[in-house]
Amino acid sequence: MLCTEAFLPLVADRRKPAKRTMTYQVIFCGTDGVLIASDKLEAIYRDDGTLAPGNPTNKIRISAEFAWTYSGGDLAKVYAEHLSRNIGGLAGATEEELLESFERFRQPVLEKWRETTEGRSGPANKILFVQGSTQNIFRIDALTFGSTDKLPKRGIGGQISNTASFLVHRIYSPSMSVKALVPLAAYAIRTASLFDSSAVAGLDIAVYRNSEPEAGFRFLDAEPYMNCVETIEDEMRELFARLADRF
Repeated sequence: MLCTEAFLPLVADRRKPAKRTMTYQVIFCGTDGVLIASDKLEAIYRDDGTLAPGNPTNKIRISAEFAWTYSGGDLAKVYAEHLSRNIGGLAGATEEELLESFERFRQPVLEKWRETTEGRSGPANKILFVQGSTQNIFRIDALTFGSTDKLPKRGIGGQISNTASFLVHRIYSPSMSVKALVPLAAYAIRTASLFDSSAVAGLDIAVYRNSEPEAGFRFLDAEPYMNCVETIEDEMRELFARLADRF
């Protein structure tokens, strides 16, 4: 049996560009709700401009039917916090109203960023934002005006070129329930960490269930899912073995 722990040191030693995105995040829409998940590793800037792993932090923000997470440098974080302060005014907003608000927020965010930081930022500053009631997903560029994209049923943020993205593109289906999507999201993020443990680590998950819309998004206890990799992979190997007997 292939042991996850055995290959972890090998992939952890890979040399990466200094400014690679140091996070991995997903949003999945299912038959009965939505989930958002993110790793917890925050990047810090060294004096020479390179990035280093920082302290764990919660990158997901939730408010009623809305949830969002950020990737990139300080600019994305400032935008995420600005959303936290102004999200109350977006309750019940239409898609058009949300898009208008995302544009309107950019100028004060840029001003706050210039006031409170040294102007340093990652190679990309993105916000993944989802409205639970409509399952509308948006990817907001915190820097560039007019650059918000609407995404179909799923979204990936951060280190989107990570090999773990295969799971999001090939295994995810909107016909899956939120209950089934939670371990898939946890597995994708945990696997992204195993592929690049110096840039992706930890796990947070929040879910929105259509059956209880008034409750809005709620955080789950991510701990039981943190060590699911070996269990899932063992069961996949058993599945392949059963399938082999049919041929």
